[in-house]
Amino acid sequence: MENEKESRWLSFLSQPSHTFEIWREKQITVLQLLSLSMGLGFINLLNRFYIAEMGEHFSVSALIILAMIFSPLVGFIAIKVGAFFAEKIGRLFKGKATYRQMEIAVGWSLLPLMLLIPFWIVEIILFPDIFTSELFVSMTEKEALLFNIVLFFEVILFGWSLLIFVIGFCKYHEFYKMKPVVYVVHTMAFIFLLYNWGNGAVQIYDTVQYNKAIEEEDYETILTNAETDLEEEPADLTALNNKAYALINEGNYEEGLEVVNEVLEIEPDNDTALNNKGWALNMLGRNEEALTVIMQAIAIEPNEAYEYINLGNIYYGLGNYQSGIDAYETAIDYDISEDTASAYYGLGITYYDLAEYEKTIDYMERYLTYLPEDIDAYWVMANAYDFLNNQTQALEMLDHILAIDPENVAVHTYKADLHLYYEQIQEAEIMYQKIITDYPEYPDGYYGMAAIAAYNQNTIDAITNLEIVLEYDPYYFENALYDVFFDNIRETSEFQALEAKYYETDGLYEDSGLGDESVRYD
Repeated sequence: MENEKESRWLSFLSQPSHTFEIWREKQITVLQLLSLSMGLGFINLLNRFYIAEMGEHFSVSALIILAMIFSPLVGFIAIKVGAFFAEKIGRLFKGKATYRQMEIAVGWSLLPLMLLIPFWIVEIILFPDIFTSELFVSMTEKEALLFNIVLFFEVILFGWSLLIFVIGFCKYHEFYKMKPVVYVVHTMAFIFLLYNWGNGAVQIYDTVQYNKAIEEEDYETILTNAETDLEEEPADLTALNNKAYALINEGNYEEGLEVVNEVLEIEPDNDTALNNKGWALNMLGRNEEALTVIMQAIAIEPNEAYEYINLGNIYYGLGNYQSGIDAYETAIDYDISEDTASAYYGLGITYYDLAEYEKTIDYMERYLTYLPEDIDAYWVMANAYDFLNNQTQALEMLDHILAIDPENVAVHTYKADLHLYYEQIQEAEIMYQKIITDYPEYPDGYYGMAAIAAYNQNTIDAITNLEIVLEYDPYYFENALYDVFFDNIRETSEFQALEAKYYETDGLYEDSGLGDESVRYD
């Protein structure tokens, strides 16, 4: 009775050597083999799904079902093949174990791995993106710590499983003299597992920090970390690409190109570097060169959304709107996430330029489901609604921006301009006065008050405010040369004198960078 109790399979976990001795003449039953095969196959398949990022193509539930269906076959093959090689390798060193005994050693050494199943359940619940490339994108530092702790316990279970196998391998092959050597090899293997875990933990932490910096647009931190890594390893391609990414985001396009070219000298087919190069060239207006580079990137990695987003941006810069639309739609077909939602933004901007404002609004709304605090999208939608003569919705979009950025003077001005455009003079005047009170250093409020005064044929007040505008920013006076609200005073001597003063001092400003902030008047 005592021997039967000790021979129960759970005793392999606590007394593997003694239990293997009891099982020397036994055989794994069909039910036991099936159970072990299902457990091993399930864990093995989940690991492969994780490594291959299969969540990009299948839902989590679909992957779990696939793992359950194919686990018996995958596990059975692994046990049989493992036992075969364990016997043959042992025989090379004059071992005495039979195939059946190696099947026992391999099979029962899997027991600790069965404990990985609850760990996987925890990981799937806590990290729903575990089978996708998005796993670490939004992961916090605390979540990264928890993830690494779970991985640590998984490493312990792998080491435990390996130890049980080594004990059975030595006992059945009767490697009494070689046992110390085998245990040393096991120890080294376990240390190697821990080393890999440590490296992986550091990489996960660095990735989380990097993604956090990207989310916060903290490119200085990305640049600093990249330069620190490059001091240790000057040819670190990841660090070089990160450095280029930060430089390009900060507007240092030429310097970013130099770093990208360093990567391409080492690895000409580096997809990330080619993508960054195409991006930088596009921002520099070198669209044809950018197109050539992005086509190279797509030839290397044709199934990445990022390449097609960059391709769409390049076609947009070239004015080839239909090709740009096709590229953005291809990006969406491949992958749409917070990181690739800019494909929707690209479509929105393209249709805006094509004066298809309903489509602009549709795509910007889709974009905002991923990045709900991007004020640029609300700004584009406000303009689109404005062109559709929908003042209410245009004002609502501007209010969304002010909820995020209450001190945005351009938005306060646009709201006042909309009231002025619809001849809601009293509301516009109140808003312009508030802009002057809250932001006296900006010309926006003074220009608005000048427009109202001119509309009311109050030349003195109009000229007084325009003089302040001219002092602050001549660009605003340039607007007055064409603004219909100044038609009533444009032929007056006072206005013409101020116009002459403008030409004498500054002349026309071809591009002040503020053009997007002026409202249209029909």
